Parts: sequence; C-alpha cells; structure tokens
Amino acid sequence: MSEAQENLSNLQMVELTIAHYFKQQPLMIPQLVPSLKMVMPTLQLRSIMSIIYDPDAENEDFRATMLSYIDTFKRLNATYQALPEYGTTANIPIPERIAYLHYFAGGSDWWLLEKDTEEQDQNLAFGVIALHQQYPETGSISLDELVASPYVSLDEHFQPKTIKDIRELSDLCNQ
Repeated sequence: MSEAQENLSNLQMVELTIAHYFKQQPLMIPQLVPSLKMVMPTLQLRSIMSIIYDPDAENEDFRATMLSYIDTFKRLNATYQALPEYGTTANIPIPERIAYLHYFAGGSDWWLLEKDTEEQDQNLAFGVIALHQQYPETGSISLDELVASPYVSLDEHFQPKTIKDIRELSDLCNQ
C-alpha cells in the first residue's frame, strides 16, 4: 500500500475502490461505512480495504472476492441495524436472547445482544463477555474500545443465534 493510500480514511478507501473497479458512483457506501466503522475493528476494516484496493488485481477471482466483501459488509450493517435497543429484551431469559455480533481476541469473546443509542458520546452495547475463557457474564460493552483495539476481531462469519445455541455460553444457560 502506498503512503497516499495509508493516509486515506476507511470511507475514502472504500469509495475509491468501488469507483475504480466498477466505474460507477459508490451509492451504497454512505449507508454501509458509518455503521461498519462503529462495529468493525479499525485494523480489520483497513486490512480488508487493503485487500480490496489492489490496483494490480483486475481478474475475475479478485472481483468475486470484492463482491463477497461487499456482501459481507451489507450483512454486517444489516445485523448491526437489527440489534434491539437497550433494555427491550430484558424480559427474555438470557438463554433465549439472540446474540447478533461476535468479537474475539486471545481467548476472550464478546457477544452483542442490544445496542445503547441513548448515549450520544459513547458507542455502547449490552452483551455477554467471556474474558480469558472464564465464566461468561452479562454487562455493558464499549464498542469504541473494541473497534480501537488492534487485537480484537469481528467474526465476519457469525450468524445471529440464541445464547443457548452458542457452545461457549452453555455455563450461562445452566444458572
């Protein structure tokens, strides 16, 4: 990646990529990137953008990979938007609640159950946390801290599922 590319913001890099390869206005980008920047760790997003923005790769495999990432971005954006508001699932037993997004880093895991849109200056969520493979607990999660960490990754392949269907959280279901 050139020095000029490293100075581009995530949004600029995505817009440039779409415009370069598809020769069209990047209409979907304003809807996708703001949400992705809120939930996808910055280093992970930049890594994906550097894969997508490779001016030397103009073959069909590359285009398929790029389209796959765009589909992933759309799905992650839709999943984030589907997160219930904070407190709206409080009457549902924990094992029956749905985990929408999953983060992981070095034996620690975070599953998001709700988003807190009340706090304007903070990006918070409510979820299940299992630090260093210890007993999982429910509590507040700072998305700002998760996405800023160079060690945390968003599980791009995770599909929303109930807590009882997540093997690592079986202890939480046996309370």
